[in-house]
Amino acid sequence: MENTLKEKSALSGRAWDREYSKADGVFATLLLAVGFLFWELVSAFRPGAGTVVFTAVVCTVAAFYMNRRGCRQNKRSLVCLGVMVLSVSIFLIFDSGLEKELNLLFIMAAFIYWVALTTECTIENRLSEYAAVDMIHQTFSRGIANLPCLLYILIRRTRQRKGGKGTAAALLGIAVMVPVLFAVTILLVRADPAFQHLIEGVRRAVSEDVLIYVWYFVLGIPVACYLCGLIWGSAEKKPKVPEKSAVDGAMQRLRIVPATAVSSGLAGLNLVYAVFFLAQTSYLFSAFRQMLPENMTYAEYARHGFFELCAVSAINLAVIFAAKLLSQKTSGKLLRIEIMLLSVFTIALTVIDISKMVLYIQSYGLTRLRIYTSIFMVFLFAVFLIILLGQIKPFNGGRAVILAALICFFGLCFGNVDGQIAKYNMGQYLDGKLALMDRASMEELSDGAVPYLYEAYQKTGNREDAYVLYCAIAGDPVTNMLPERTLEMIPAAEKEGFKTFNLQQYRAEKIRREIKPPVA
Repeated sequence: MENTLKEKSALSGRAWDREYSKADGVFATLLLAVGFLFWELVSAFRPGAGTVVFTAVVCTVAAFYMNRRGCRQNKRSLVCLGVMVLSVSIFLIFDSGLEKELNLLFIMAAFIYWVALTTECTIENRLSEYAAVDMIHQTFSRGIANLPCLLYILIRRTRQRKGGKGTAAALLGIAVMVPVLFAVTILLVRADPAFQHLIEGVRRAVSEDVLIYVWYFVLGIPVACYLCGLIWGSAEKKPKVPEKSAVDGAMQRLRIVPATAVSSGLAGLNLVYAVFFLAQTSYLFSAFRQMLPENMTYAEYARHGFFELCAVSAINLAVIFAAKLLSQKTSGKLLRIEIMLLSVFTIALTVIDISKMVLYIQSYGLTRLRIYTSIFMVFLFAVFLIILLGQIKPFNGGRAVILAALICFFGLCFGNVDGQIAKYNMGQYLDGKLALMDRASMEELSDGAVPYLYEAYQKTGNREDAYVLYCAIAGDPVTNMLPERTLEMIPAAEKEGFKTFNLQQYRAEKIRREIKPPVA
């Protein structure tokens, strides 16, 4: 522990004492602007076109700086950059909620990994299970450990100029005193009405937009510091990339459980599953025959035990991971057989769960939860199939799992979830197989659902249903009350505009302008 602290202290000392180039100074200054743009363009809850522009800006700045430092794009980094371009296009096209929020987190992680690939700061020169270690090291050991780097660069570059020492000291003093001045001002405002009146006058005299921009700049400083620490640290290879042998050694020290104990534990679990399948064969496989057990509705059959089986599948994945991680012997024949059996049982459970969900959807329509759960079960099926094949013939399973996760994730993001819900449910409604969705459920959907609701509105012959569809699309014509979805969007659209713009939103607004109220 003490050696680690000394090493970090020495690293900070070297970063402070070294001379920085003009490119470093320009890069640090540009990152301050990038930090400001993060808050100006990126909406955490409704990312849109602004996020696309910000991603392009930060990638361009990072690419030029890394290229100047001799870190040029390679095949692996270009592939990662292509994945980022594909991912960021989602913000411009779709209006979904949860998918875009998850995609924003994915873009951040992909950017961190792209920097690692460009600067060749990965343990292996291929996509493997070590990618998780690379991400952890890059995120924390580089990005967070090098946080003061931006301040070091700016202050040192200022001091290197003629007469710059006094300027650097003044800037440092201001930076240190800003939070103190802020706290003291708040306390004085609360303590004295006259001073409060003076500050209120100053605040009214200054444009609200100016105050917002100042606040964005202040909030952007930590963002700039993190980006500078990440990119500069990667270009400098500080701290160094962990050695593969060191990572393997750390993993080996975790293998403390005898192989016999692991195998016997897995054998007991497999025995329980064997008995379970033998006792429940007729009930479990009813979904494949499109038949219901006696005295059960479709809803009861689909729900009964569904989420429990999902949890069991997830637990099995954790058990296999723990067995491979903790077992003293990972290549034994008995252990491989036990893992194969457990994988086969879990694959059977996931197939049964997916079949029950399909039966449930056919009877009651689509919802977000049903789609999310189905995609998760497909991913689990792929993971256990990879595990099963890996026991038969060893291969790069880590890479296969990452690719399966990417396929499922992009399938979710590009699948237009809300649009598919409306398309399927409205299609079933027009065919007379399902009742019309209630108004609240339709209003919860994003603008991706509006074209399909509009199509149903045009085709339905039921006046009451047409009125409900019109209200869900454009609002109540009697009370002039807009849909809940639109009411939530209006403040964001007025304040953020381009920041949250996307094509589905634009198309939905066009439909709202064209749609005519139903004839009484």
